[in-house]
Amino acid sequence: MHLRTAVLVVLGLAPVPAILASCSSDQGGSTFDEESGASHGNWGTGGPGSTTTPTGGGGAGVATTGATGSCGAGCTNDESGAGTASPFDPKNHDSSNVSTDADGALVLDLAATSGQSLIWIASSKGNVVSKVDTTTFQELGRFATGSGDPSRTSVDALGNVYVGNRKGGSVTKILSAGDKCPDTNGDGVVTTSHGPNEVLPYGQDDCKVWETALGDHLIRGVAVQDSYKQIPPSDPDLPPTIEETHVVWVGTTDGILWRIDGETGKVLATTPSPCPVYGLALDGKGQLWMTNNGCVGRVDTTKCLDDASCNAIQVCETSCGAGGNCPDTCDAAAKQKIKMPDGTYGITVDFKQRVWLAGGNGIKRYAHYAPAAQRYAAAAPSGFSHGIAADANGFVWGARDPEVVRVNGDTLEQTIVKTPSSKGMAVDKQGKIWAISYQKAFATVITPGPGITDNTITNNAVTGLVGPYTYSDMTGLQAALAMNGPGHYLETLEGCANGATRWVSLAWDAEVPKGSTVMFRVRTADDKAALAKATWVLAAQVPTATSPIDLEARLVKAGVTPGRYLDLDVWLWLDGDDPTVKSPRVKNLSVGHTCPPKVD
Repeated sequence: MHLRTAVLVVLGLAPVPAILASCSSDQGGSTFDEESGASHGNWGTGGPGSTTTPTGGGGAGVATTGATGSCGAGCTNDESGAGTASPFDPKNHDSSNVSTDADGALVLDLAATSGQSLIWIASSKGNVVSKVDTTTFQELGRFATGSGDPSRTSVDALGNVYVGNRKGGSVTKILSAGDKCPDTNGDGVVTTSHGPNEVLPYGQDDCKVWETALGDHLIRGVAVQDSYKQIPPSDPDLPPTIEETHVVWVGTTDGILWRIDGETGKVLATTPSPCPVYGLALDGKGQLWMTNNGCVGRVDTTKCLDDASCNAIQVCETSCGAGGNCPDTCDAAAKQKIKMPDGTYGITVDFKQRVWLAGGNGIKRYAHYAPAAQRYAAAAPSGFSHGIAADANGFVWGARDPEVVRVNGDTLEQTIVKTPSSKGMAVDKQGKIWAISYQKAFATVITPGPGITDNTITNNAVTGLVGPYTYSDMTGLQAALAMNGPGHYLETLEGCANGATRWVSLAWDAEVPKGSTVMFRVRTADDKAALAKATWVLAAQVPTATSPIDLEARLVKAGVTPGRYLDLDVWLWLDGDDPTVKSPRVKNLSVGHTCPPKVD
């Protein structure tokens, strides 16, 4: 796990106390700021994908909150987190982009999901794509992709894959849900593949949800864009709306880009690309990057939304010198073409928003947001590399068949890792590196150690592939690290089995550094079916609010009748793109409720 550079280092670690929330309605309400529902900007876009922070007593720029006290007679506290009997457990709760640090506190971690950790490997010669568990190396399914010759794959936040088919020019979406996929043919049974020997005829697998034909074009780039935007509410008692958009970008060697709705497969925009496309990658600021043979292109996806807006944009052209200088004259342009001093092939973006390029005579770095004189740098010549990937610990990996090149992203120090064969590169959510062999049809897994030469090799981790000409974001981790989106953690609490439940208080112990935010929202109902459809109510947003708060007063003001069940949803995010900002740490939580007295 990458440790984000701290604004300050807090020393002198101390045990994390459990929270005992007060249930008195006049204790918490006076400390809650009614403006805490206001927008705090976009979901964070800067810094590494996997972040933790030191424990300790806060410090300058860090809002540290906590609560102690007694719940009182007849009041029950539901406690969770560090120092309680119910530690946070993101893997077994509805959560995304969060994990726990060494002390059990909830922190942002973009390599973390509550689902399986998957890699999708396209077998070009077999016209199939394989779904593989990166923990067990078991192939969980093999799927026909449609028009054929699949190569580029891109994986969204839910583990679903979008496959670019070079033959016939189409893109196909396949869900990761297995037996929980929808019954797409309406026969009352979910029919899907469960392994390499169960490839269903195309159109009969329920996990294939759409294929979009794009015409006679050679698809060489696919990139999923999962976007989260916070919309301020009109009612301060309601939480901000979390607006999600899911699109997939597809590019071809003849210089065409498509923007496609990730849910429906509908083409939203078609536009010329600044460079012919051999690979695509997105950064955390909404910039779509592409490369092909020494040309690097950029499209601002916040300004290219439909045919009219995309095609009204003019391409601005610049060139980078071998000494590192890349003019900034096109920085404001929404489409840019950049001539590089060396050949290019594979492409990725790291958590520091730097573009990495394979091909030519070695690994190259382009830092678009750096001063013009410091934008381009190249590692020592190491020969031609194909696929390229960046991990959460600051290393970049290039497939220099048959070996793999490991590069320090900051110093450009590099070493050669001896592997039997490599063409495609990927990083999984445990931090392992996958080298996919095209000629020998197997996958090799590298488990990196902390030092650049510390690497353990697992040969033949996956075998039986069929011409896997694949190198792209096969796990979804590249996009997650670069996008650096929000994280959330959901707990469902049960109140009174008999009689009306009063949800009276919410308390938390958290460190919220300047430039970060924690939001608590709740919904309540008498049964779980109704709970899933209930209206969310903003409970608190930190650092504006302080713990504890009068939860009952918040529900009353929002006009919500408390029910037996309560969902507590905790959101963590970074407010800007400063890479020095630390992740917030939610150490523990407590929700107090009361039940009617028992009558004998």
